[in-house]
Amino acid sequence: MDGQALHLEIANRREEMDRIQTTFEAFAMQIGLPKKAIMQVMLVLEELVLNTILYGFPKGGDHQITLDVAVQDKTLTMEIRDGGIAFDPFNDAPPPDLDNPTMQRRIGGWGVHIVKTTMDDVQYRRDGDINYTKIMKVIG
Repeated sequence: MDGQALHLEIANRREEMDRIQTTFEAFAMQIGLPKKAIMQVMLVLEELVLNTILYGFPKGGDHQITLDVAVQDKTLTMEIRDGGIAFDPFNDAPPPDLDNPTMQRRIGGWGVHIVKTTMDDVQYRRDGDINYTKIMKVIG
């Protein structure tokens, strides 16, 4: 499993989510990733990439988002790079409302909460005009 990698370049369009899911799932099955980990990672990728597509480019236009996935030392590492607005999802997003009954909770923060609780490490940095979001999952 170690040394396996996947590289995807996608447009900032919602339709690209299907390609990400299909390509990642095929990669994960090929390398023997456990089904639970596959489902968790697919949910996390959908949350992070879709939010980038929907909110990262408020002026519109065509932009590229890059996804790199690698397996090393029994850890799956995923890095998403984009030239959207600076936004640290792990510190700038509001925390989810865990206290009120479901129907009374404010919207927002749940996706990032899921990312933080299902992954083993999450990191964000901005270098120049590029956002780097890295998530890691121990798989063995």
